[in-house]
Amino acid sequence: MSWSNTLPLKMFALLLLMFLLHDADTTCPTELNPLTLDPPELIGEYGESFLVNCTSADVYHEGMYWKIGNTDNDMEDENNFIPQWVSLSDWDIKVECRIKLNDSFECSRSLEITIYKRPDFVSISELHNGVTVEGEVLTLTCHITHVVPVQGLGVKWYHGNETIQTETYNNTGVTPVNASFSLGFQPGRDDNGTNFRCEVELHLGPKAPELILTSSPHYIVVVHYKPLIHGCPDHYTSMEKEFSVDMLSCRADGNPPPNIQWFYQGKRINASEPLSRTQAGTFTVQAVNRIGTSNASVHITMEYAPELKTNTEDVFVHVGNDVTLNCGAEGSPPPIFSWKHDGENLPEFTDNLTITGVMTSTTYTCRAINKLGIVTKKIHVHVIDDSVTSTHATIIIHEASVQADCPLILLPIEAVVRLGDPVSLNCSKTATNHSEMRWEATSGDTGLSTLPTVPGMITNPQESTGEPNCYGILKDNQCFKIPNIIIYNSPYNESASAFAQGVMVEGMEYLLSCDIVHMAPVQGLGVKWYHDNETIHTETYNNSGVTPVNASFSLGFQPGRDDNGTSFRCEVELHLGPKAPELILTPSRYYTVVVHYKPLIQGCPDHYTSMEKEFSVDMLSCRADGNPPPNIQWFYQGKRINASEPLSRTQTGTYTVQAVNSIGTSNASVHITMESLRATLHPRSTGTTPQRRT
Repeated sequence: MSWSNTLPLKMFALLLLMFLLHDADTTCPTELNPLTLDPPELIGEYGESFLVNCTSADVYHEGMYWKIGNTDNDMEDENNFIPQWVSLSDWDIKVECRIKLNDSFECSRSLEITIYKRPDFVSISELHNGVTVEGEVLTLTCHITHVVPVQGLGVKWYHGNETIQTETYNNTGVTPVNASFSLGFQPGRDDNGTNFRCEVELHLGPKAPELILTSSPHYIVVVHYKPLIHGCPDHYTSMEKEFSVDMLSCRADGNPPPNIQWFYQGKRINASEPLSRTQAGTFTVQAVNRIGTSNASVHITMEYAPELKTNTEDVFVHVGNDVTLNCGAEGSPPPIFSWKHDGENLPEFTDNLTITGVMTSTTYTCRAINKLGIVTKKIHVHVIDDSVTSTHATIIIHEASVQADCPLILLPIEAVVRLGDPVSLNCSKTATNHSEMRWEATSGDTGLSTLPTVPGMITNPQESTGEPNCYGILKDNQCFKIPNIIIYNSPYNESASAFAQGVMVEGMEYLLSCDIVHMAPVQGLGVKWYHDNETIHTETYNNSGVTPVNASFSLGFQPGRDDNGTSFRCEVELHLGPKAPELILTPSRYYTVVVHYKPLIQGCPDHYTSMEKEFSVDMLSCRADGNPPPNIQWFYQGKRINASEPLSRTQTGTYTVQAVNSIGTSNASVHITMESLRATLHPRSTGTTPQRRT
């Protein structure tokens, strides 16, 4: 359709509009308003400028112009399109585009304008001057200074990185105001040192983006709370003079930091002073600050090696009467007692030993032992008998004089023989003034013989007490010679063991015992101790007995963690003189040591850097060695964390790994820096990226 054909229609629409506006003052119906604005609405920050276009749908008009506030701009009558720069520098600015249809009527289109301003300052305050008490309500206020508009103004509260409350301001003002929002919070001890912040937002309508204007500085909460005591054992055992209560693993958590005091039997003590054996019992630790008091108790046992009042004792008893001997040793743990008489172990294991019908003077030995040491006491029993005479001394002197002139010769003079094996002896004379020679033994004699030589006496010693002798009868005297026969036997049993059965603890003193059963002779008996394959101690038994006895040798040992799983054994030897070979009779079975020791953390780096969401602390190279195997825990900002959970950028800081077993606790710290994927293209770390440890 040509312009000439549409002209009548356009003229008709113009005449109709003028007719409708006649007598209607300046009212312009929306459906007939030919003006459109692009954009129809402005949302901007105070001081910004925007270009707005006004277009008329009809080219027939007498002029178009912009009205800014109360000021009219120049009218243009040749265009149906006029632009205008609008500056948002007036809070009450009004902008409209107007069109003059004739001399009497105009239509207009107003520009919708929303001006916002970021607050000058956002801060948090509270009523307690920076300190609150656990359990009390803390009111935080978010102050927003000089912000507009307040309609649609909102605040989000954050505790750490967690959103905990959202609030909207409903005032309709358009000029800058000061606004405030409050948050009620009841802190606990775990909230001490955590942070709060408020974040200001503007919700300007469905067509406008949500604007996050600014966030307050972090407000650090200081929470005061009563002390809580952790880590105290119910019972603890140590050696006297080597332990004080401040060495216990007790720790007190409180804010303000509590004052720590220790009490024993109701009296305050110096916690760093070593304890003695008389101070065993219940000790109480008390932690006090201005918020409250906490207590915890530990029962402490002090251990010490056995001790004797005297090392020797003389006891007198009338012949035939009974007597009770007392070892009189004290120790902690209570010692185990054993008694010996004439080199033989007695089947008595108490502090007292009762002897019935004592006939001769003798000596008894008491031994008291615990895991910390051993003591030995000799008790001499003296028999009182008024009927005893001094004739024995005369007889001894007479026999000695006879032996000095004895012309008998023994071959061999000395023999070493195992119990039960035969030995051949020869006896001959160097003089002719004798009439008889014979062999005698403690079990009888061989009869009389007048031969110049008495050869080939074969003895089969079954008891190490047998003493065969060659006996000669001279014309005017008699004499005898006794060969030096050393009879030995291998022990029935030999074992190495610890006096305190079970596991050992690193650094404590222990005694190992090598027990030899039914061994003779004990003079010349020696023991070598081996730790794995290394000789560490040699000891000789100095008793002069010849009958089989049970012997024990002790070895003091202070184990370390490297000794766990190693073995000990003892080896019995006989040194029977320069003419006899050194006999190694038998080694004991191996005694394997089990050592418990506190954890030791190794391999942790001082610093580590990785990317967020790709690293967890269990991927570090930290490892803990302890026996029993320790329990591993990780802590961040005083709280226990899941070690396998990936860390975020907000979790940069110092992490502590703690290894705990029944012997003790060890800690190590690692400073971890988490980098954002947006901040770096490549992870930066102190080493290769670790794999998660299983």
